[in-house]
Amino acid sequence: METFNIQELAQNKLIILYIIQKSSNTFHEDDLTSFILKNEFLNYFFYKQYLGELYDNGFVEIIDHYIQLTEEGQIALEMFNDRLPKNIVNSIDKEIENLKEPTDYENSIIANYKKENERFFVNLAIIEFEVDIFNLNLEVPSEQYAIGICDRFKKNPEEFYMNVIQYLES
Repeated sequence: METFNIQELAQNKLIILYIIQKSSNTFHEDDLTSFILKNEFLNYFFYKQYLGELYDNGFVEIIDHYIQLTEEGQIALEMFNDRLPKNIVNSIDKEIENLKEPTDYENSIIANYKKENERFFVNLAIIEFEVDIFNLNLEVPSEQYAIGICDRFKKNPEEFYMNVIQYLES
């Protein structure tokens, strides 16, 4: 009975390490907690206990508010990765991939316009991880012109961005 508990304890800590690694170290502690609880990988109390032990033993650390594997954590995961059940690994992989779905991408593209005193202003932006990668505000002659610019930008923002960069480089 005690051996099973030790194996389960080790497996649950490996699950936490695996999730942190698969997320490319992009989780804040609250994000990791939400991810684990939402997907029912562990219950809250065990999760908090295991995470605390991983911190205390030097397997994870917080750098710039993000939970990251230490070198020791990476080594432990590589050594014991085969002890993670395939169904759990597949579930984690699927859920991590869902975090990268186009909905996040679509939310990071802004193309809108506003009218002020018979003048039209367009705002085009690309935002990644809450950082403005590209942000352009301009005045245009008509509402139809503003709508056209916004529609074209939404269809292919990367091409628009690269064209601006190429123009500025020439």
